[in-house]
Amino acid sequence: MKKIFVSLLSVAAALSVNGELVKNPDPVTLWKEDGKAIQIAPERSNKAWLSGKLEITGLENGGFKVSANDPKNYTTLRYVPLNAEYPYLEYKIRQVEQKKGYMGYSFSYTGLQGNVFGQVRSATPGTFTVKLFENHPFPNRKEGALRLDLYGQAITFDYIKQVKEPLNYVKVESDAFAAKKSFSAGDTLKFTVKLEQPCEDVTVRIFNPYMMHQLALNKQDKIQLKPIDDSGKIWSAEVKVESLQGAMLDKTKSLLLKASVLGSETIKDPLWGVCFYNFK
Repeated sequence: MKKIFVSLLSVAAALSVNGELVKNPDPVTLWKEDGKAIQIAPERSNKAWLSGKLEITGLENGGFKVSANDPKNYTTLRYVPLNAEYPYLEYKIRQVEQKKGYMGYSFSYTGLQGNVFGQVRSATPGTFTVKLFENHPFPNRKEGALRLDLYGQAITFDYIKQVKEPLNYVKVESDAFAAKKSFSAGDTLKFTVKLEQPCEDVTVRIFNPYMMHQLALNKQDKIQLKPIDDSGKIWSAEVKVESLQGAMLDKTKSLLLKASVLGSETIKDPLWGVCFYNFK
């Protein structure tokens, strides 16, 4: 009996460190990487992150740290489950440490050419939500490679996960996106921030992810949202575009949205979203 008990303990220990993602931890989450059993390997795998390019370390207080120590080696990836019912990738950046040289990071998915998202310059703490298959058909397979490129900094993540719909997020919609895969003067943009808990005020700012220059929509540096009802959980604004101005707009195919939420008991850092349609 003692030998059986020891064997069971050995199996449990092996399972706890095999690098498996947390699968379906709740009804809205397909998978989650929280760093608790994070593993690296020298080859591409669905059991571990690719080693040899970036330093990846699980943290005792939860989460994990990814460090770029060599400007010529800047990539890691792992294969993760894909499911069209879980279209959002969500990740939370806890802390950023600057190093020397070119700085930036980007995420991308195999088969979603053009849907690259991140920040060229400095990463920013906050919760990021990305609708992966926006402007792209869902790839007809059950697994895909999630790739992270990182330069000139170390980023501590609380988690990375794929969900049906985030509990808190910012997004922008427009009829122009489907009609012409872009937007321009005369089009209407609808900004929405959805929250799990109510708040007192929400504003949205637009950034060019290339060098993180803030952009001015209709010569205004922020968009004021209003609650759609008394719950204070969904905030919205519709804006007819007259102009979008700022540096290096010709250098990007996407935009970043930054929602500042005030008076919330649960949200202290900004919410970030990605718009895969550029201004023309």
